[in-house]
Amino acid sequence: MAIFHFHAQIIGRSGGRSAVAAAAYRSGSRLYCQRTGTSYDYRRKADVIKTGLLAPTIHAPPSAPDWVHQRQILYNRVEAAEKRKDSQLLREFDMAIPHELDELAAKNLVLRWVSEHFLDHGLVADIAFHAGYKGGNRHTHVLTTLRRIEADGFSAKKAIELNHPGLCEVWRESWERLCNEALEKAGSSERISRLSYAAQGIKRRPQRHMGPSATAMFRRGAITEEVWNECLYQTEVPHAQQSVRDRIDIQHLYQWWTNFGRRVVPEIGKCVQGLDSHPG
Repeated sequence: MAIFHFHAQIIGRSGGRSAVAAAAYRSGSRLYCQRTGTSYDYRRKADVIKTGLLAPTIHAPPSAPDWVHQRQILYNRVEAAEKRKDSQLLREFDMAIPHELDELAAKNLVLRWVSEHFLDHGLVADIAFHAGYKGGNRHTHVLTTLRRIEADGFSAKKAIELNHPGLCEVWRESWERLCNEALEKAGSSERISRLSYAAQGIKRRPQRHMGPSATAMFRRGAITEEVWNECLYQTEVPHAQQSVRDRIDIQHLYQWWTNFGRRVVPEIGKCVQGLDSHPG
């Protein structure tokens, strides 16, 4: 059965994280970080899909320099662009792929979502598909830059419009819509919903995301099934708390985002060019 899973996070140095390490892990590759002098080797990570249509790929606007498609160079330049010890480096999205979709449909789904929200706004996106535990939990990881890519490198300013507090819900709604369109095109009757069980009127206990460490312990037998199930199922919270996110005006935010891309982004580019050419 198709499920809705969508998780977004910022990868930053304040948490002791590295853009190079994050990219190596998601893509199942070996990358060297020039800033720290550390190599990160995840070539033995078994669930990364490394061949065929779903092999890891980097996507960028047409005007981007060729080097953005070289993962080693790209992420070292992401690191080099940030000077602060607590700098934010990347934005990551982790989404479940409906198993009803074949590889081509899955790839087109993610590319459509990435193009609409990031490539069209001048950012770079790195897409990696993972098969999940024993191939039963296919999902995608999308890393996006926080700065726009220009002909000669990353922009001096970050794309701060992406920090709008309501944009995550716009991205969630868009993923839900595009997934359901893909399922319909594939001839499947399955549909996903970003809404909580309570908001949908479904009397089912929601599950807690256990995370990789606890999941690995359970698979090794270090956590019993009884304890696992007790931790997995959360207590139902009041409808008013569960549906706060569902009441956000998605259409208003989506229109704001679309207008920003059409009108404001080009004007920012003109201003930056003007500053670059100023003799002072």
